[in-house]
Parts: sequence; structure tokens; C-alpha cells
Amino acid sequence: MQTERRPSFTKALLIFSAFCILILMPPEAARNITEHPKLTILWVILYLGFFVLIIASGKKLYQRYDHFPHRVQGFFAKAKTILGGYLAIVAGEIVLGSLNRLIYHQVQTANNQAIIDSMNGNPIIIGLVCFSAVCLTPFAEELIFRGLFMNLFFDGRAFWLPIILSGLIFTLVHASSNIISYLIYFYMGCVLAYVYRSTGNLSNSIGVHLINNLVSIMLILPAVIK
Repeated sequence: MQTERRPSFTKALLIFSAFCILILMPPEAARNITEHPKLTILWVILYLGFFVLIIASGKKLYQRYDHFPHRVQGFFAKAKTILGGYLAIVAGEIVLGSLNRLIYHQVQTANNQAIIDSMNGNPIIIGLVCFSAVCLTPFAEELIFRGLFMNLFFDGRAFWLPIILSGLIFTLVHASSNIISYLIYFYMGCVLAYVYRSTGNLSNSIGVHLINNLVSIMLILPAVIK
């Protein structure tokens, strides 16, 4: 597929900023389900609609500007890449999570706690969050923070700088209450960016993100289902 040249910095910034705002909309819609229960159907439609908009438009723009070299991988090589990325995230979360408990006495990161609180025992919100965490968020966030960010602002020769900055931007949209929590999401974002940049295949980082979210949801569900 023929890709276009990178847009001007101003245009790239406007595109990326718009998607950063859009990714904040689904949590707002979910919050309104609790605050305005009579309009639940409307907020559910908006919740899912924002994700559809992000994924559909994000994919189109990603395909337009994707210019990082792609490494051809067979099924087993791809599976190895995804599993390796996930295990790298787990290893980092074990170390940083232990430090978070030791220093700040936090069992959950502020972001995970916010997700638990947002569910509030509401079966509709629980269902939406679980579904989106596994089936929607990995696609939306990888398109934004890896596919779009790295291709809009960097050329095909850049390697470590887009990885580090992608991790940093990814951190800023996840709630954190201390430096260790920030490092957890920074590390995760860098691993996802490395998986994408080293293979040029966004489906690899989506796969890692999906598995990570699936396991996370399975671990926090007992705290919200009583």
C-alpha cells in the first residue's frame, strides 16, 4: 500500500490531539450511565460509538501515514513476539508493583482503582468495561499511541526516541498518583512501542496489549463482582 509523506508538524499535532481527546470520551460516557440512568441506552451507544470512531478513523490515518519498515513474520514468530512482549511487561510490573506496595502501600495503580470504582457494581458498566478493555481499548490505544503518534512525528529511521516518547505520552493519559505508578505505565508503553517499532506490525503490539488487559480484567473482576 502506498503511504503519504508525513504531514506538517502542526497538522500532525492537531490530528494526534483530536485522538487524545476522543480516547477520554468513553470513560465520560460510562460515568454518565451511573449519573443519568434514564439515559443508559444513549450513553452505551455513545460509549461504543466513540470507540468505533477512534478505531475506524485511526486505522484509515495509520494506513495513510505508516512508513516504518515491516518485518515479515510467520505465525510462530509472531506468537513469539507477542508472548515475549507480554512477559516483558509482566516482569516489569512485578518489580515496579512490588516497589509500589512497599513504598506507597498501593495494591492497585490509581488507574486500575479508578476502573474498579467506575464499575460501581453496575452490571451494564461492568460488561462494557470488560468488553472494551479486551476488544476495543487495545486497538484504539495502539492506533493512537503507537500507530499514529510514531508515524506522524517520526521518520522511518528513528528508533529509540519514538519508543521513549510514546511511552511517556501513554503514561500521561493513565491516572497515576505517584512516581512508581507513572513508571509502570511508562515501562508498559515503551515495551508496546518497542514491539511495534521492531517489527513494523501494529497487530503485534495490539496482541500484547490485548493479553495484558485480559489478564488485568480477570484479576480485578473479583473486586467488583460481589
